Amino acid sequence: ATEMASMLAAFDDCVRWFTDPKFLQAKVDENAHIRKRRRRDAALTEMDIWTLLKKRRIKEVEEHEIRAWCIVFTVLEILKERRRFICAPEFNDYCWCEDYCWCECPMAEVESAVTAVMMETAFVADFPFFYGQMPLEPATSFYYGFQWRGRYFVIQSAPTGSRFIPMIAQILTYGIAKKTLRIVDADKTTIHNAGMTSLTDVCIDNIRISGRNTLVSKLQPVFEEICNELGVTMDEREASKKYVFLGVAYNHETGSVTLAQKTITKIESLPLDDKEMHIKEVLGVLGLMVYASRVLKLNLAAYYHFYKFVRRKANDSTTMNDKVIIWTAATAQAKAWRTQILLRSQQQRRPILGCDPDAVVIFSDASLTGWGVVMFQGAKITTACGKFNYRNEFDQGEIKAVLEARAAEYAVDLYKNVVHQYSIKANEEELQTPTVELIIFVDNETLRFAAVKGRSKHFTLNAIVGRIAVALGGIVCRWERVPTANNMADVLTRL
Repeated sequence: ATEMASMLAAFDDCVRWFTDPKFLQAKVDENAHIRKRRRRDAALTEMDIWTLLKKRRIKEVEEHEIRAWCIVFTVLEILKERRRFICAPEFNDYCWCEDYCWCECPMAEVESAVTAVMMETAFVADFPFFYGQMPLEPATSFYYGFQWRGRYFVIQSAPTGSRFIPMIAQILTYGIAKKTLRIVDADKTTIHNAGMTSLTDVCIDNIRISGRNTLVSKLQPVFEEICNELGVTMDEREASKKYVFLGVAYNHETGSVTLAQKTITKIESLPLDDKEMHIKEVLGVLGLMVYASRVLKLNLAAYYHFYKFVRRKANDSTTMNDKVIIWTAATAQAKAWRTQILLRSQQQRRPILGCDPDAVVIFSDASLTGWGVVMFQGAKITTACGKFNYRNEFDQGEIKAVLEARAAEYAVDLYKNVVHQYSIKANEEELQTPTVELIIFVDNETLRFAAVKGRSKHFTLNAIVGRIAVALGGIVCRWERVPTANNMADVLTRL
């Protein structure tokens, strides 16, 4: 109830931007100096105008009726064979919605979305005309006007270029999903009984509900009925074991995920050779590569300096259109990062505990006195252990995660000395995909999170994680957590 109340409060604030004429007039008066700058001919064709009029997305009016101007244009979507109408209000630059970080994608949420592949199946839907089906009141539409070849128009639906619109779509989609689950539960379908759990992922106008076949088969018709009652058009709706959701290809049959071909194409076409880019383009490159790395669980330690370069340039910029000169070192690191993403995308990641029989599995553990490593390579088992040599009392007081990291570093050294099934050439563009997957199990969540994230705020732990990343090089490594009671290396730490 608290969560929904908070979302509804944000929803009400967002809706004010295109339903409250007094509020809109106040924003226009506050930013009257930009009216002249925004007023120019719209970048539309005659076919665009004809189609928008036919679909009742716009209406022709007199010039004196328009109270605020917009920037409008259309974008060609080649794969879907259509054009998308974009309308950005003149007061868009002053929107407070940036305080709502709806565009952020924390690692925990990415991991949760990937874990859904453990379910039997999923129902996936998309709302392609969500914004076009949010009508504006006549008194409000005059705040969204534009001119085209001496004629004047106002839009009839929610402005797609406004920053608050994605949040509205997110809340509406989330509400539809919650209502679907509530109706099915009220219909005596025991969602909370064993084997009937479900996972719901919502991203703006995309939704996925995953769970058992019996549950998904009951949820899908209810969801479609609610959408029909609301007048929401759905596209690409299906209940399947193989599908693409938010740029990630899921396979429930094998319990694996990888990047979709469309996402791979975007990464391959990133303009990393450009010597000068707009800051918004640099942020777009970073965002796409970070998202892909989190999906594939790629260690980011080796690319921290590129991340830091982008962050500093963004902090120094005043607008998103500022141009920045890309350093040669940053370009080289970005290319190496892209190479590793493309290599990892060739393999299917399994977020569940099970792994391929040919994978090399390592259990590492540490205590206050020593460390231990157990490595499984097919039927072959290799163990190693040792004592920590503390140089002073300060070293002896290190946090447990640092000791665990030292044990993991010894485990990587053992892997490199024993296993010879990896090959890395000097040229980063010619990296070869390792023949086996390396999985390291640790029972310390701080270490696992630092290894997956690629860095830590703790100085010593950050240094060890960096050394491990350098030692692994192009080796595909997956970090997993194992309960302490099930850690096979625990006994070796006390010998």
